[in-house]
Amino acid sequence: MAKFDLHIHSCYSNNLYGTKLLSPPSKSMPEDIIKVAISKGINVIAVTDHDNIIGSLRTIETAKRKEYKNKIVVIPGVEVSSKDGHILAYNVYENIPKNLSAKETVKIIKEKGGVAVAAHPFNIKYSLSESRITELDNELFALEISNSHSLKNKYAQKYINKSNLTFTVGSDAHSLTEIGLCHGETETAADSIQAMLDAIKNRKISSVYTYDKNLLIRVIPGALMAFGFWKIQQSKSLFDKKVFLPYNDTICQKPFNS
Repeated sequence: MAKFDLHIHSCYSNNLYGTKLLSPPSKSMPEDIIKVAISKGINVIAVTDHDNIIGSLRTIETAKRKEYKNKIVVIPGVEVSSKDGHILAYNVYENIPKNLSAKETVKIIKEKGGVAVAAHPFNIKYSLSESRITELDNELFALEISNSHSLKNKYAQKYINKSNLTFTVGSDAHSLTEIGLCHGETETAADSIQAMLDAIKNRKISSVYTYDKNLLIRVIPGALMAFGFWKIQQSKSLFDKKVFLPYNDTICQKPFNS
């Protein structure tokens, strides 16, 4: 079995979004990310910094060192700031222009040989809306349906069940301790970039969420500061006890076993 976390931020992330409480700038060095991932039994990662591919490329180079060889696969990626919301670009080796429409962004990602994934979809801000995702349904590779910072994981999971899209999983870690909070598992051999992408494409994966005791403390104050009480109140999942109650930090969500 292979474990993967496909949304991690390094110290190269151009984090200009929200507040320090909601989405604090990452200070994680590429080598430290690799060490922590390996220590947690994670076999595949993607460093997806905001509009900056450098952290991902440096993580890839670090993973080639003798001490890490054959221990971890690093998928190149970047989190692109489109005008319509954040889009994860996987299997790209250069920056994707930001502030374009989602449609233009996805088109460029595909032209570069990559695949496009809607990051933390349906959230209040910095996320693709349902209407945008519907418009892009045939162009997107997947939706990120488990993200440790997202307020809409359950909605994304319900959406994926009625769509033709597949899904990805990522912690959206802005610190080393958050790596793996949301991660995926696959029974297939995920020993290369293409093998991992194929497993995702064919839904040969499952989503695992480890509840974080500090989630309420970390997410809600920042969300209130960034978006205001009224908008937060409209997000029913924010107050869903099943999402935010700590369950002794055990794995308690595995809805997509193949």
